[in-house]
Amino acid sequence: MTADSGAYAASVLIATRDRSESLARTLASLAEQKLPRDAWELIIVDNGSRDATAQVLADWKGALPLRVLTEPRPGKSRALNAALPAARGALVAFTDDDVLVSPGWLADLLEASRRWPEASIFGGPIEPVFPDPTPAWIRSPDFVLASEAFGRWPAAAEGLGERLPYGANMALRDRLVARHRFDESIGPDGAASYAQGSEYELLRRLRDAGERAAHVPSAGVRHVILPHQIERAWLLARAERVGRGSARIKRKRVPRSALGWPPLLLRLLAATWRARHARRLADPARFELERRAHHWRGYVAESRRLRRERRAR
Repeated sequence: MTADSGAYAASVLIATRDRSESLARTLASLAEQKLPRDAWELIIVDNGSRDATAQVLADWKGALPLRVLTEPRPGKSRALNAALPAARGALVAFTDDDVLVSPGWLADLLEASRRWPEASIFGGPIEPVFPDPTPAWIRSPDFVLASEAFGRWPAAAEGLGERLPYGANMALRDRLVARHRFDESIGPDGAASYAQGSEYELLRRLRDAGERAAHVPSAGVRHVILPHQIERAWLLARAERVGRGSARIKRKRVPRSALGWPPLLLRLLAATWRARHARRLADPARFELERRAHHWRGYVAESRRLRRERRAR
């Protein structure tokens, strides 16, 4: 944190890359915040955009308490880490460049941080906004990738709980931001396949250190889902990235010796066989078997990467 940390009640941090149209919608929703303009700041990190992002940010600079940073090296975690030392808010909130925040979002997070002094992590509900036509089984809150693909986080009673918020709607007290950083080996990095779950990894680390989380049902946001994000190929690629993230973050079945590989490979082979023989099934049962196969494909791929990293050390 900088020497003038605490100059604002809150900071909002967003990393963006080549999403100028959705970013403009996000900025428009932030411009409607009920919190007085001099009480908060907005820090956006342009992570090497090549589209109209720079112009969109220039257009909104007069309407928002906006500061723009640049991090040309691809990587959402790397971009957010570049912004953390610049944040001057007592509460540091995070959202994404494809999200519409409610007018009371930031004020409600701040009020909750005062009501729950024992908590240091805060988050609210996330509701997907689907394009038409989206199949009912994908729209369903019970869809197997409802959270991992769309960030769906249903509203619950306000208060402390074990469930951690999602990156599109979370906030941390400044003392955490001063001491902790995102793991730059996790999260979008410009590659087609990566380990998903950078925010979860950080929040899990904080929880393991004794920090507590509070849910704030009034601080809701909407996640705008694009047409390609309901396509089967994109969803299955997402499942593979979730598998990679599970291996890197949880490491429950990542082999530590040669004896550990056969059981893991058998899981992948069995899931792949079931997926290939599921074509006669209707969705969502068919999709669930395909998702498992892609999850284990990602888990095995990331386990191999972790093995290479261990050998290199």
